[in-house]
Amino acid sequence: MRQKGVDKDVSRAQNLCAIHLSWQYADCLSMARGQVQVGMTYDMLIAAWGNPVEVNTTQLPGGHTNLQLIYNNPPHSGVADLFKSLICSGCIYVYVEDGRITEIQN
Repeated sequence: MRQKGVDKDVSRAQNLCAIHLSWQYADCLSMARGQVQVGMTYDMLIAAWGNPVEVNTTQLPGGHTNLQLIYNNPPHSGVADLFKSLICSGCIYVYVEDGRITEIQN
């Protein structure tokens, strides 16, 4: 049964890398599995988890932008579907500075 899931992950990873030629295959496979990590780009985060439920933006001097993205039970976070409708029952906070993930908090 897991074989179909693996095949689906590989297929999605190949599609992501075909669209985003500068992305490494290992990152595409992680995103296809719904996994994100520090150092990934904002676009990679969106590819893996979709749009957040809330975005808080801070403009800093010198044109830098920091984001706090709030996800309520992102894919593959281990929270049962039944609880996904509860407000922040399993919120994950992702911090992005200058387009790259710098921190992920549960």
